Amino acid sequence: SPYTEMLGMSLERQLSKTATLTFTYLHAYGVHQMATIDSNAYLPGDYIPSSAPGGQPTILAPRPDPNLGIVNEFFPEAVFKENQIIVNINARVSRNFNLSGFYNASWANGNTGTAENSYNLRDSYGRASFVRPQWLFLMGNYTGPYGISFNPFLVAQAGQPYNISTPYDLTGDNFFNNRPAFASSS
Repeated sequence: SPYTEMLGMSLERQLSKTATLTFTYLHAYGVHQMATIDSNAYLPGDYIPSSAPGGQPTILAPRPDPNLGIVNEFFPEAVFKENQIIVNINARVSRNFNLSGFYNASWANGNTGTAENSYNLRDSYGRASFVRPQWLFLMGNYTGPYGISFNPFLVAQAGQPYNISTPYDLTGDNFFNNRPAFASSS
């Protein structure tokens, strides 16, 4: 069954009587994570996609069980590795104004999700789509006259990682997430 090992450490420093700064490092390593594969995929080399859009593929041999067709299966053999650095600040600027916030930088790779190659999950290993690489959150709290409270905040985040993929099914598994080849292997 899936599990995740985590390691974390923090260093907190009081900057002044009213302000603290915290640095946190987190490392996560997940094994036996779920990936979707076609458990009845054509063997490598048995399915040759058409070079013309909308053309018929060349099939050199049937699937391992020709009676079943595509069999989508959750396969618990994927992995992910993630590293995060978090910087957190809390400050009481004045009697009526508090400021807090954090910045989070994350780096994650994995082969979870839908497999590009049902026979080799290592082909799908790359930047994980479940992580935002950078986050920033700032929040202020100001108590004005007559006890009216103002709480402005700012949230900024980087875009999700993306993957360049072809719009064609290159392996006959009905997954349209194959990466194009930019250079030959020779």
